[in-house]
Amino acid sequence: MSENRSGKHRQDRVVLLSEDFSELPLGPVPNTYSPWGEYHCRTDQGRLGRWVEATTHYSWRRGGGAWRVAEDGGRHVMEQTLLAEQSYPLIVTGETAWHSYEVQVDLRPLSFAAPCGLVVGYRHSRDFFALLAGEDAIKLVRRRHDDLSELASFPAEFAPSAYRRLGLICTATSMTALLDGEEVFEVPSRDFCGGPVGLIANAPARFADLEVTTDRARLAASSARPSERSRAGRADGYPRPRLWRKIATEGFGTDRNLRLGDIDGDGENELLLAQQRPYLGSGDFCTISCLTALDLDGELLWQVGEPSGRRHETTADLCFQLHDIDGDGRAEVIYTRDFQLNIADGATGTTRASVPTPAAREPQAAGAYPMAHVIGDCLYFCDLAGHGRKDTIVLKDRYTQAWVYDASLQLRWSHRCKTGHYPASFDLNGDGREELMMGYTLLSPDGDVVWELEAFDHADSIVMGPLRRDGPPIIAVAGSDAGFFLLDSGGHTLCHHAIGHAQSICVARLRNDRPGLQLAVNTYWGAPGITVILDDRGEILEEFEPMHYACLLQPVNWTHDETDLLLLSSHPEEGGLIDGYGQRVVMFPDDGHPVLCTDVKDVDGDGIDEVLTWDYESIWIYKPDPPPDKTRDAYPLRNSFFNDSNYRGQFSFPVNWTPKSLP
Repeated sequence: MSENRSGKHRQDRVVLLSEDFSELPLGPVPNTYSPWGEYHCRTDQGRLGRWVEATTHYSWRRGGGAWRVAEDGGRHVMEQTLLAEQSYPLIVTGETAWHSYEVQVDLRPLSFAAPCGLVVGYRHSRDFFALLAGEDAIKLVRRRHDDLSELASFPAEFAPSAYRRLGLICTATSMTALLDGEEVFEVPSRDFCGGPVGLIANAPARFADLEVTTDRARLAASSARPSERSRAGRADGYPRPRLWRKIATEGFGTDRNLRLGDIDGDGENELLLAQQRPYLGSGDFCTISCLTALDLDGELLWQVGEPSGRRHETTADLCFQLHDIDGDGRAEVIYTRDFQLNIADGATGTTRASVPTPAAREPQAAGAYPMAHVIGDCLYFCDLAGHGRKDTIVLKDRYTQAWVYDASLQLRWSHRCKTGHYPASFDLNGDGREELMMGYTLLSPDGDVVWELEAFDHADSIVMGPLRRDGPPIIAVAGSDAGFFLLDSGGHTLCHHAIGHAQSICVARLRNDRPGLQLAVNTYWGAPGITVILDDRGEILEEFEPMHYACLLQPVNWTHDETDLLLLSSHPEEGGLIDGYGQRVVMFPDDGHPVLCTDVKDVDGDGIDEVLTWDYESIWIYKPDPPPDKTRDAYPLRNSFFNDSNYRGQFSFPVNWTPKSLP
């Protein structure tokens, strides 16, 4: 090692991390690369010891996982096993508080089909520096979303049978590359701000004996910077979660398929849980096998179907809602089951009306959906007739077609398009009838195409409405791999950000240092868990990565003003509520509560949100303690209970937000 820099005053070096992988068991880093993680808390996935798999892609399932601990010459090594044609396998460790440091690792490329190397300055999985090795050179690159720029390179030969030691010395002013302990080039650091380190490889490679060090002066400076872990405990001015209800659901419990509504007209909400049975070997095509209605004391009210202890993973919505569609003050159960679209009495579960689900289009076509009738992917209610209430039923299949019914289950029209996951509606032209945003297509109340957004992939989440107080309606779209869009009512793009696979959206008042509302968007496939905060013009205010899986970005009114917090999950270490700057300000207790699923609703109607968290065995409900000083009349204007979905865009408008109409 060169004595002029990396070896100087070795006695002053402080080891931040020494990893020889010897304490990790041989075998794969557990990860199923499943869409279940889009809206379930899967903190056991992609984790091994101190390491977290920061990127993911469904195509990696075929290889049985990207990363594993292997044995090589009597020592444990971290090995990447795939030729990843989509995304880039990346595994990380370390602390956000690390600032200036030196990192070195032994590297053995097993393939030269794609580069492999060392990651530093990790902000999130689309924002970092990497020193990459090829067959005959190393190069330092800077990734910033889709921009990958080369900063420097040095000729160097690598062989698949041998390790070479790769390293970087990173400071606030420069980055110096090391090869076998010798400095080979130095570049200005540009925007290096420290952070975790990682290993990256698009083709098979092995890594061994990672070490991260710093000197005592730089360690003292880093210690003065607040880390994510220290910020996680910050609770000044915020309440703590207090357990309010615990409801047993063993035998009939569910994953994230729970609805809330007043089914008996007594003014109090009840719970409806759905279990599923999959078709076609996929969690994307599921029928409801059992519905269970409970009150908030856990008393069983009724069941339709036979409950089962099987735990199938639902990777799509289940097609059921609670909605007072006839306006009598009691919510009906609208759902599909056994290829029937049903309206049932909410108090008893007794079917009032039923029609067959639509025939599938060309079920015998090669590669097409093979069943004679659609199962039903989700239900949405809107006002296409101009009745002043949302009594139009929209039923869609997984990706290709939607059908529109009136409250008597009479089919009015259908439309075939790239539907996306969950629609949205709003009266864009002020004629008293809502337009329907189905994926990238805006439809008139009569089913005519008004315009279509020219974008690839599909819409994962949509919010339509008065995103600006004094302006016309705006449409926000999380377009999967196409990124995030803001559109005007004519379909013109106001802004577009290629932030990765845009998954979920929330529009709310999140910060007091900016006027108007803010938008939060997060990602999943490829680089999961990145959260971006934007203003109502589409300017990016913050980017951060609070977890390595997605969440629904549900707003929570636990502040003392009109701002909302955002729920990540109820996990006592990785979850919590964050503010509009990305700081965890409320954490959940480590009291044994379930963490698989979460939701936010004003369950008891007191004007303060409760947080529901559950798994297959139980539902726990938390209240804020002490509650914020708010009246029921101050409760923000939120999504209705009856248009519930794992993909719906979330919105929360302060009560003083007084545009002419709301979603």
